[in-house]
Amino acid sequence: MADRTSPFTVYFWEKDPMEHEYEAKFLAVDAAGLQAELTALGAVQAFPRTLLTRKIFENDSLDGGAWIRLRDEGTRSTLTLKQVTDATTIDGTKEIETEVSDLHAMADILWRVGLTEVRYQENYREEWRLGEVAFDFDTWPDLPTFLEIEGPDEASVRQAAALLNQPRLLRSPLRQRRRDLQERGRPQHPRRAHPPPARLLSFGEQEGRSRTTTPPCTASPGGSAPPSRAPFCT
Repeated sequence: MADRTSPFTVYFWEKDPMEHEYEAKFLAVDAAGLQAELTALGAVQAFPRTLLTRKIFENDSLDGGAWIRLRDEGTRSTLTLKQVTDATTIDGTKEIETEVSDLHAMADILWRVGLTEVRYQENYREEWRLGEVAFDFDTWPDLPTFLEIEGPDEASVRQAAALLNQPRLLRSPLRQRRRDLQERGRPQHPRRAHPPPARLLSFGEQEGRSRTTTPPCTASPGGSAPPSRAPFCT
C-alpha cells in the first residue's frame, strides 16, 4: 500500500516475503525399494545422485533461528535465507531463495558485509518427483541415507508419505537435536581480518573421524566447536 501524503511513492509490504517449506524427513530408509515404489506410482527421476556443497553463514543481526546458505547444486547455485520457527512441524521452516551466478564472489560479499562462515558441508542427493511433490534421497557423512518429502502444502506431504507407507514423521534425532540447539543459542564470532575457519563436514573427512549420529550441521572434527542455531541445513 502507498503513502499518498508523501511526494514519493512508498510501499509497505504487508505479506512476509519468506515462504514456508512443507517437508518431512524419514531416517534410514530402503532407498532402492522406495525408488522402485515411486517408479510404479509414475514418479520420474528429476536428477541423478549429485554432490551438493554448501557454506552456512550467520550474523547476530539475523532474526532468531535464521541463517544464510550458499549452495552449489551442480547445475546451479543458490543463496537462501532460512529461518526455523518450529522444528517440530512440517511447515516450521521459512525461506527466501534466489539463484546466483558466481558462488565465490557471493561468498566474499557475504563476508565483507559482516556475515561469518560457520560451516562447510557436503552431501549427495538424488531427487524424484511425482506431480508437485519432491522426494529427495540424501546421504550425509556419518548418517544413513534418509528421505525428505517436500510439497506445496502439509496435506500433499502427508499424502505422499502415506503412499510410500512412511506415516511416522522424523522427530529424533535430527529434529529434536535442532530444537535443542535453537534453545541453547549460537556462538558469538568477533569480526576478524580474515574469515575464521568454518566447521567442515565432507566425505573426505569422514574416514578420519569416528562414526557418530550427530546431525550434519552440528558435527565438527574433534567435537570442540560450539553449537549453532542452524544444525541441519538442507
